[in-house]
Amino acid sequence: MAKSLIQNPETMNELFSKLYKEAEQIQQWKLTVESALNQKERKLQESRKIIESQNKAIQELQLENEKLHLKLEDEICENKDLLKEATASRHLCNLLKETCTHFKEKTSKLHEEEILKKSHVSQEHLRVELEEAKISLQKAEVTQKNLET
Repeated sequence: MAKSLIQNPETMNELFSKLYKEAEQIQQWKLTVESALNQKERKLQESRKIIESQNKAIQELQLENEKLHLKLEDEICENKDLLKEATASRHLCNLLKETCTHFKEKTSKLHEEEILKKSHVSQEHLRVELEEAKISLQKAEVTQKNLET
């Protein structure tokens, strides 16, 4: 059969032509597959970069989250301390109010006692003056009686 193919050049040309077309189709298929493969490789590289970038962003966010968590804990502790201080201050204010009220009452009582003392002194002074006035009046009456007699 090889002899018959060699002897018939037309058949041989047809076979070469078909073979050439098949080779071109294979070459075209190879280029298409390589192009698709290259495109998929680029997409894979882009996806890897995106994944790497997102992993980095996640790590940064986790670090920031930890920092914020620590800051929040500090703020909570500070808030508790401020609440304790406010409670202590409120207690001191209440004690001061009680002391002021007690002082006011005592001052008022002392003032009343002072007024009573002054009143007693004034009464005593008036009593003494009254006594002196009576004595004066008696002297005047005696003098008047002496003058009449």
